[in-house]
Amino acid sequence: GNESYVNGMYFPNNMQAASIYFGRGLYENRVTSSVAADGGQLKLGIRCSSMPGYYWCIFDNFRLCYYGSFDPDVVDGIRPRLGDVNRDGKINVSDIMATVNHILGTTPAVFNMEAADMNADGKINVSDVMRIVNVILGMV
Repeated sequence: GNESYVNGMYFPNNMQAASIYFGRGLYENRVTSSVAADGGQLKLGIRCSSMPGYYWCIFDNFRLCYYGSFDPDVVDGIRPRLGDVNRDGKINVSDIMATVNHILGTTPAVFNMEAADMNADGKINVSDVMRIVNVILGMV
């Protein structure tokens, strides 16, 4: 990829260079914020006010987590991570087993239907299981 040298630092100039930078872990960042009261609003954004207009922003593997006083199921606008059917924050064989058990009629106590419906067809079936497998194998 291409880079620019500005004020003693290198910056990626294209998607290929940005991908290399991300792969090296050079853009590992965490932003934490809070809302003063229940029902308040949170606005997230990135703005560069000190650089010329030709700079750009790229997100990779973006995650938004909600740690509020409400159950996430009752908060509008927050969708579960597809494939994380048992809500443990990971997509692994446990999610596959939970989905298979649901299909076989033994739905686990913690089972997120929306996260299991990988193809958004309104049904949980072997197609969804295969998509979870593909996520785990890195094919998606």
